[in-house]
Amino acid sequence: MRSFTKITLALALAFGLFTNASAQKKGESVISLGVGFATFYTGESTLPPISFPYDYGYSDSISIGGYLAYSSASEEFTAPLVDSYELNYTYIIAGVRGLYHYELIEDIDTYGGLLLGYNVASTSFEGDDTFGNVPESSVGGFTYNIFVGGRYFFTDN
Repeated sequence: MRSFTKITLALALAFGLFTNASAQKKGESVISLGVGFATFYTGESTLPPISFPYDYGYSDSISIGGYLAYSSASEEFTAPLVDSYELNYTYIIAGVRGLYHYELIEDIDTYGGLLLGYNVASTSFEGDDTFGNVPESSVGGFTYNIFVGGRYFFTDN
């Protein structure tokens, strides 16, 4: 997976060197709503990843800003002679990001960037307490992401 990310980033940077910067301009602020597609190692997605990025145009080709995202999933288990139970997972990411904007497709703001943030993941248990006291857990830590993307502005505002 890491090699795919490196190849994608290399291609994005190569295209960026040969195209003009576009879309977000110096001094502009953009607040977005993003909806993603997730594949969880366990369970089914109960809420797809939803993100709220904010970007400020530092220059015509570079923007910086904040990022907040939330997602959840659940997994149901059944066992012989006991009731079923369910594990619920939640994921929250908050961080800062930098983007390099380059025009690959006319009228679409295409970009690549880096996200640095903090990831909080937690689980909760629902169901029969046959298995004893099942603890709820939470874990968090530093996270990073290299990404490419695009957005279309429906209006000038």
